[in-house]
Amino acid sequence: MTKKNRDLRDEIERLMSGHRFTDVLCAGAELGVFDLIAEKPRTAVQVANALGTDRRGTEILLNALVAIDLLTKRKDMFYMSKLSREYLDPASSSYMGNMVNHVINMRRAWLELPTAIRTGKPIPKPDTSEQSVRERTRHFIRAMADVGRDAARRVAGSIDLSNVRRVLDVGGGPGIFLFEMIRANPEITGNVFDMPATLETTREFIEESGMSDRVGTVEGDFTKDALGRGYDLVFMSSIIHIYSPAVNKRIIKKGYTALNPGGRLVVRDFVLDPNKTSPVQAALFSVNMLVNTDCGASYTEKEIKSWMSAAGFKKMKRVEIPSHSSLIIGTKPGK
Repeated sequence: MTKKNRDLRDEIERLMSGHRFTDVLCAGAELGVFDLIAEKPRTAVQVANALGTDRRGTEILLNALVAIDLLTKRKDMFYMSKLSREYLDPASSSYMGNMVNHVINMRRAWLELPTAIRTGKPIPKPDTSEQSVRERTRHFIRAMADVGRDAARRVAGSIDLSNVRRVLDVGGGPGIFLFEMIRANPEITGNVFDMPATLETTREFIEESGMSDRVGTVEGDFTKDALGRGYDLVFMSSIIHIYSPAVNKRIIKKGYTALNPGGRLVVRDFVLDPNKTSPVQAALFSVNMLVNTDCGASYTEKEIKSWMSAAGFKKMKRVEIPSHSSLIIGTKPGK
């Protein structure tokens, strides 16, 4: 076998085995391994006894977590690694455990990807009880906060907020993008517009962030309900990938109506190149929308701007931010 063929074979093997890293991480999080060892180092037997898991299975999992640098091991004792202490310890300000829980929920749908491709339909959730839906929503909103804080700071630093006084964060979930805009310009006040179940968690974030006097909430379904009026900036992050082009066109028109003359709509999302095969993150995210939504996908800059243009926006531009997503900004004429 030539070196070129070996390299190609190695690449296929890497792609085939990548799920193992994800599965080991997710198993550790779902079973509570990181929460437990973050309290104090433990042996495999102590972890198994505390979690009520099989001793052999627990030791194999812990050793695998050491192998991928999520734990360390000295003699028979397991400790948090630098990586897990930073991102998987609930006491850390950089905690990403909620995102791991969200990945666990998504992964179950990804395992049925061939079914979604055959049918064109999302994979049904295994448990649709009210409690389960509420739990998944809470994990999702907190996950969006975990992974979105850095992006929120970058977005606030990439938009001219000097003349902005009222902001509407549509489908804003935890509200972190609005919080960062207010930190950048304390004269801003705003509302997070979202579904009632989501806003239960949003209000927790508003209180935790000390934003109760600056941020309100508006309950509604932005695909059906009006967004209100009188805003200088309407922000839509990670919304359009959930819906079809027809629905997105309507949502963006609602944003136009909600704005004062001269106001701006800012859409933040994955943006595909014209051939729709890159960047990789955007192309793969379309797959995530296939298994989890009825009509969602990642879209191109041309598609997004066409919806804005149809709504009446002018001076449209794209702003790159240091992340996997982009901003598409349009201005409502007037003023």
